[in-house]
Amino acid sequence: MVTSLTTYLAKEIFPSYISQLDEERVTGIQSSARVLWLHVIDLMIAFDKRIKSLVDHSGITSLMIYNAFLCHLASVIDRCRSLPSVFLRSKFLRFASICIIRNFFDSILIHCQEAEGLTALTDDDVVIKVTISINVAHYFESVLKEWSKDVFFLEMGMDEDDKIEMESNSNSYGEFLPESSKRVIFYDEIKKLEEYRTQWVEKIYLVILRGFDCHSRDYVKNKRQWQKGIEGWIVSKTLIEALDYLQSKMSVVEVSLDGGDFVGVWRSLAAGIDRFIFNGILISNVKFHNFGVEKFGSELEVLFGIFRAWCLRPEGFFFPKSSLNRGVKMRLQQ
Repeated sequence: MVTSLTTYLAKEIFPSYISQLDEERVTGIQSSARVLWLHVIDLMIAFDKRIKSLVDHSGITSLMIYNAFLCHLASVIDRCRSLPSVFLRSKFLRFASICIIRNFFDSILIHCQEAEGLTALTDDDVVIKVTISINVAHYFESVLKEWSKDVFFLEMGMDEDDKIEMESNSNSYGEFLPESSKRVIFYDEIKKLEEYRTQWVEKIYLVILRGFDCHSRDYVKNKRQWQKGIEGWIVSKTLIEALDYLQSKMSVVEVSLDGGDFVGVWRSLAAGIDRFIFNGILISNVKFHNFGVEKFGSELEVLFGIFRAWCLRPEGFFFPKSSLNRGVKMRLQQ
C-alpha cells in the first residue's frame, strides 16, 4: 500500500505541482500549487501518524522481532544436530538454546512490567501492548510444545544418560525438575510461559473488574431504588455507565488478545461481577418492593446481554437467576 501510494505521488502528483511552481517563478503569477503542496504535506504527516499507530496497535513490530528471534533459535538448534550423541545434543540445547529462550522471556516480562508501571493497565494503548506480549508468549509456547513432539527432541528426553543428568541437577530456580520435565526438553520453559500468560491475563481482568466496581458503586449503594416504583422506569443510569465501561474495555481486549486467553478474561470477569452483585446487593440489608424485584431481574438481563456477545447462555456463568430472584423475594417489604 505504501509503495503504491509513493509511486502514484512521484508519477502523477509531484511533477504537476513542481511544474506549476516553476511556471509561477517565471510568470510571477501566484497559482494554487503552493496551497496544494502544503495540503499534500499535511496529508502525508497524518498518514504517517496513522501508519505508526497501526503498527503499534497491530503488533507488527513485536511480531517482526519475534520472528527474528525464532529464526535465531532454530539456527542454534540446528547447530547441535551434527553432534555425535543424544547426550551431547541435549547438553548443548540446555546450555545454549534454553538460555536464549529465558532471555527472550525476560524481555517480554520486562516489557509488560514497564507498561504496567506507567498507568497500572488503565490505559487502552498500554493494555494493547501487554496483550501483544501475551499473544507472542502464547504462540511461542505452542511452538515449543510442537517442537517437543518431534523425534529429535523426544529422544533427548528419553535418553537414559540425560535422565540421570537431570535427576542429579536442579533447575535455575533451585527446585528439582519434576518427573514430566524429564520427558520434555522444554518443560520448564513451557511452564513459565503458561504461568506468565495466566498471571497477565489475570491482571487485565482484575483492572477491568476494579473499574467496573468503581463505576457501579453508586448503583449498589442506592438501596432506595428497589423500594419504590417509577412509572415508565428505565435501566439505572449508574448501571448503564458501568456496563458501558465494561463493554468498552472488553472490546479493546477482544480485538487485541488471543481468542483462548480472551475466554479466560470474560469468564473471570463474569465470576467477579457475580460476586460483586451477590455481596453488594443480595446479602446486604436491602428491602425489595415488588417493583424492585422486577427491576432487578430486568437489569440482570441487560448485564447478561453484554456477555451474550461471547457465549449463548451467559447466565450459566453467574449465580443462578432463579436463586437470585428467590433471595430478592425473601427481602420483600411486608
